[in-house]
Amino acid sequence: MTKYLNSLKLVTKIGAILLVTVACEPNDEVPAEESETEFVQVTAINPVHQIATYVATEGTDPSFVSAGTPIDLGETIKQIGEPLSLPNEVVGDIDESVPIETEDGDQVYFRRRWFLPDSVAAVVVAEDAVLYTRPEAVAATGVQIQRGEILAAAPVEREDVGVSFVEILYFDHDNRRAVDSRYLRSDVISTEEHDVRAATLLFVATRTEDPTARREILSIAVELPNNEFSVPIRVEAAQFDSAVVTALTIARQVGVPFHTVTTELYATVTPGSGPGPLGQVDVLQAPYSGKGEFVGYIATVTTMPVIAVTEQSYQYLEHDAPWYLVLGEPPDPTGWVHGGYLEEVRP
Repeated sequence: MTKYLNSLKLVTKIGAILLVTVACEPNDEVPAEESETEFVQVTAINPVHQIATYVATEGTDPSFVSAGTPIDLGETIKQIGEPLSLPNEVVGDIDESVPIETEDGDQVYFRRRWFLPDSVAAVVVAEDAVLYTRPEAVAATGVQIQRGEILAAAPVEREDVGVSFVEILYFDHDNRRAVDSRYLRSDVISTEEHDVRAATLLFVATRTEDPTARREILSIAVELPNNEFSVPIRVEAAQFDSAVVTALTIARQVGVPFHTVTTELYATVTPGSGPGPLGQVDVLQAPYSGKGEFVGYIATVTTMPVIAVTEQSYQYLEHDAPWYLVLGEPPDPTGWVHGGYLEEVRP
């Protein structure tokens, strides 16, 4: 449960980033001629989940050791002094780290390679977010970052042939692979609070092993206002019975083109004229293609969330319409329902 509480603590930390510029108190150990220079504090976003922090030991041979206080993905950190280079007993090399203050008020050291000044939390919203080695259109690498990945992003002042870029710091958590500072087009990311928070909740949920905690985190995510990740959140929430994932997987396997719904959409299914006994409406595992297994019937007037809609219309008995993947609440099943037996409802 402690892990669950930490997860919920993480998702409350996504919000606006304030740039604070103040003068630090002079350090008694700093020479007088250097104490007159004001240090400008800057903020940044941590791009790595549960990243280690350090403290410096005292004595004739100081070094960095673990502070025992890892920082969550997306947390705002504030630089409070000049970087320091010391042997790092954790990474086994000379390391340059930045003294920071966390949102909880802890003062520790943070590896400089992961500190991107003036960065904000961002999330990839495009399917083809290509990395660039420079903020130039000709510098594309061919390497892509997946939609939904959270990163630290800082604006780049220059534009190249009308295309704006952001500098990013990103860690591929699935492959445990660090991607050093690179660039993305600014139109492939979102810094909207609801988008970032939704993606963060989804990230935490998928890495939470306790089913009860996972369900609670997803229930918070489902209630968020309109965001780019409402569908994957609903799909993830439905994975407790795996019906939605099965329905999407089979639809891809049989080659029926569809699109997932990116805004809230519901469908009212009206039995009475369906093909089942007493006019119940069929629910299938896949859009009708001759391979969609029968799942069950919807026997009463029911309004259900829509997860996906086929790109084309299909003839099913006397109706010609798209198929809709609806999320059923027991006893109603989850699966594909033909559009001839439902009506779209938008909030």
